[in-house]
Amino acid sequence: MWDNRICDRGAAPLGTALQSYGGLEHLAVGRNRITDIGLQSLCRPFQSVVLVDQAEVTAAKERIQQQLADKEAATKGKAKEKAQPKTAGARIRREPILLVEVLKELGNSEWQLRRPCELQVLNVSDNPIEQVETVEALLPDGPDGAELVIRGTAAAAAMLARRQELASSRRYSHQGGWTLRIV
Repeated sequence: MWDNRICDRGAAPLGTALQSYGGLEHLAVGRNRITDIGLQSLCRPFQSVVLVDQAEVTAAKERIQQQLADKEAATKGKAKEKAQPKTAGARIRREPILLVEVLKELGNSEWQLRRPCELQVLNVSDNPIEQVETVEALLPDGPDGAELVIRGTAAAAAMLARRQELASSRRYSHQGGWTLRIV
């Protein structure tokens, strides 16, 4: 989706689509018209959520139990399929990835809900992303180890001006969450 004039209005439905599909590994939306608002829309499906309401926690636990049951049922179904002989020339279909959310207790009756995903890289290079604060706010709650590439943005230039050590390392890893790539 590189260089397609996608703006914040286009990034919002893309973020909504990413909410329902966690199997995407690489999304490159560089050289578009995505600003800080669009970046937040794209990152929202991958961000963890802090739950404080007990009803939300209970609903999340029930959803996780259902996800575990679905994953176990799918695993048993695959075992039966492997036992059947394969026909020559049959297309191999990619199986949907069944991901299970993770609920972690933070204390003070707060829980953190993380939606796991297969995302490895979100590249938003050369977009008009300007606010360092927006990028820094997204870093801790993103998917663990996935790269957020902001090379060629005003936010990257401002971040390099503030922190000279980032110019030599090329990456900034936050404890859990996105790994930021600037250069």
